[in-house]
Formats: sequence, C-alpha cells, structure tokens
Amino acid sequence: MNLVSLTSSAVRAIGLQGPDGVTIDALWQLVSAARTDEGVRSFLWRQLLKHPQLSFRDAEGGALRGAALQALDVAAAGAVTACASAKLRAWLCGYRDAQDGNPTLPSSKEHLAVLSEVSRAGAEGMIQFDLTKRVGIAAKNLAYSLQILVQDGVLLRESVWVESTKQSSFGVKRGGTSLQRSNILTLASLAPPPVPRPLGCFLGHGEQEATLLGKLLLVLSRAQLSLLPIARLREQIGLSGRVHHHTWTKVKARALKSGRVEEISLAPDFVPIDWTHGRRSTL
Repeated sequence: MNLVSLTSSAVRAIGLQGPDGVTIDALWQLVSAARTDEGVRSFLWRQLLKHPQLSFRDAEGGALRGAALQALDVAAAGAVTACASAKLRAWLCGYRDAQDGNPTLPSSKEHLAVLSEVSRAGAEGMIQFDLTKRVGIAAKNLAYSLQILVQDGVLLRESVWVESTKQSSFGVKRGGTSLQRSNILTLASLAPPPVPRPLGCFLGHGEQEATLLGKLLLVLSRAQLSLLPIARLREQIGLSGRVHHHTWTKVKARALKSGRVEEISLAPDFVPIDWTHGRRSTL
C-alpha cells in the first residue's frame, strides 16, 4: 500500500465512524498497516493533522487546535478523538445533494441515522434486523428510508437468510434453528469494483445468458425433429417455474433474435415434417 492509499484509508476509517469520531488508539486498530508499525503511525498522525476536514478533541471533549495540537506526538495522542466534518462523511457515504451534486448529509433524521450505523459496519455491511434495533425507527419508516437510499444508489441491499431466536410466520425451521429473511445493507461507495466482463458478454447480454443459450440450442438439436414443447425445454435447461420466468424470457428473446430458433404454435392434429436440408431448430 502506497502512502497516499495509506492516508486515504485512515481518513476513511475516521469518517465512517460517524459524528462522534474515533480515538487515535482505536484508529490504529482499523488501519491494518498501523497496528504494529510505529513509523506508519507517526506518518499518519502528521498527515491527519494537515487534513482540512478533520477536527480533534482531547479526552475531556475540548477542542484541540493550533500549537497545542501540533505539539502532540503520536505517542501522546492516543486519547485524542479525531472527527470528520459533515461534508467529508457525506462524501465517504456517497450521499450527494439532489440539486447541485455536492456532498451534503441528508436533512432527514431517519436517513442520517441509517447512514451513520451502516457506515460503522464498513465493507462487511449490517443485517437489517440489527439496524432496526440500533436506530430505534419504526419498521414502516425504516423501510421507506432504506428504499430511498437504495434507489439513490447510496446503499446496496442483498436478501439473505439469518438465524433468529424468535418464531415467526415468515421464517422457516431447519435443524431446530429458526431462519428468517432479512437484508445485508452496505454503502455502495465501499463496494468492490465490478469484475470485467468477457468480450462475448457485451451487446446487452450477460455471460449466464450466453451459456444458457448454448444449452438451449444443444437440447433442441438433440430433440426429435428439433421440436420440444416450451415447458419441457425450460425443464431441461433448468429454467422451469415462476422463479426463473424473467431469465427464461431474456434467453428466449435472444434465441429468437439470433434467427437460429423459431417459436410455433401447433394444432392438435399437427404432424411435423422432417426437413432434410436447412432444418431450423424449433421451440
């Protein structure tokens, strides 16, 4: 890790701890390179003192600035608390003003409470059940706040099953453990960069679709007269049922567009003709 990245990671760690900030001793535990290296700590401490969006407080909560702050060396700064400005915290959270695009924290207390808690969780994210307990917001209001933040691209939400000690009509029991559906919430700004897609995945189609299309063509080519009812075809390529309806629709559309497959509606007394030349696969 270079020096710029090292400084950025320390500033990010401070900003994600919310308005209360973090003590310098606790900060070193959040920056892996600074946990045991005194030289790295000394370097980072001097860099943090120069940052215009950081402020510092002593152990009693009094503001530290000027000569009194500059006189502290890293060994004596353990109990000092570093705090990020609202602008810096908004920038780290990926929250922007809707009018001018500048980093500005939300005016909504609910949105602000959600961002503060999810930020502290870092890249690992937070289970929505735990978030509900910490922010103390009614479930209905919390759901609305999360929906807005997800739509704005500030939060990422992924559905998961989590263990719970409470019994619920919405959960399931497995091996004596109650499982309930919840979400993992993370800041979009902390998400890893997307994995580059293979060249064949462009033109509006994903890698999974390309694989399924190949499977579809193979199944049809092996069928008698290259004819299969759609229900049977979907079953053989693993896309049967309502849960796979959206994927099937996309794969089917691509297959038809390729010109290698056609969809026909057969009358009850239809007798297929075996084309010996130029036969096309048929759904």
